[in-house]
Amino acid sequence: MAMDESGCLRVMKALSDTSRLRLLNSLMGKPQYVEELSERMGLSASTVSFHLKKLEEAGLAAKSRDQYYAVYAADERLLDKTLRELVGFGNADADGQDARMRSYREKVVKSFFRDGRLVRLPAQYKKQQIVLEEISRRFEPGRRYPERELNLIIMGVHEDYCTIRRLMIGEGLMEREENVYWRTRAAAGGEADERTAPAAAAERAKESERQQTGRSGGMKTRSEIKREYKETVREMGIVSIKCLQNGRMWLGAAHNPESTLKRHRFELSLGTSWHKDLQKDWNEYGEKEFSFEIVDTVKPDPEKDKAEELAELEALWREKLAAELLNEYK
Repeated sequence: MAMDESGCLRVMKALSDTSRLRLLNSLMGKPQYVEELSERMGLSASTVSFHLKKLEEAGLAAKSRDQYYAVYAADERLLDKTLRELVGFGNADADGQDARMRSYREKVVKSFFRDGRLVRLPAQYKKQQIVLEEISRRFEPGRRYPERELNLIIMGVHEDYCTIRRLMIGEGLMEREENVYWRTRAAAGGEADERTAPAAAAERAKESERQQTGRSGGMKTRSEIKREYKETVREMGIVSIKCLQNGRMWLGAAHNPESTLKRHRFELSLGTSWHKDLQKDWNEYGEKEFSFEIVDTVKPDPEKDKAEELAELEALWREKLAAELLNEYK
């Protein structure tokens, strides 16, 4: 007996009342009259009739006639169903749900990417998953990538390629063997790779346990977690690249300052920097005529938004270096 969503709801509502549960339990023993059930349950005949009608409407009880009396019995067809069968109704709104999910994904991508680059990594797990899936699409299915090539592709999206790479592997979007990486079926939008998905789930469970449990084996307090965060979190900050020949400077905020400067130096040496004027001066004057500096750093406050905290720090230094930034590299 197939059941739709409304039928499933009727069953759940019918079973949500204590009196109806007791009546159904009694009917499972043997068929009974209304008067008999009234005496057994200690309820009025009208109350019993009301609840029996609800059980009948839900398909949990069936009524028959014995001369002038109504006899009720439990409907075994429904009672023999497992909970999985009961809630496994066809979803008429599947297309609508898919459309809403696509719209949500597009909204997340639009919020966290600018001109193809990741502005910041979301803190919320679901949004982070969407961002990582979007990055994984930059890799061709079936192709093997040496670690250096993989890092370059990720750096084209975000400077902290180590974190992105680690998260994609943890989510089962990328697989690796020694220093070779490839995109999994999970990243391609298909079913999760049979080897990767369970391993990823186990790794996430272990990581969660490591974060929540102290050396003593007990749960950490909120203050302990905050203290550990402050002690281990990576510093973010403001970085600059300056041409010593003409004094022009580029100033930027970075979640990983050291990695950001390395990436810019590497891209400039390859001639692939997206800062056209900066690349032009690099080509003309050479590497020795440029300075790379971490201007300032700060440890993120776990109670504040990282992006906002970093933006405030950048605004402060832009004000301090206003004179040097009059002819800034854009």
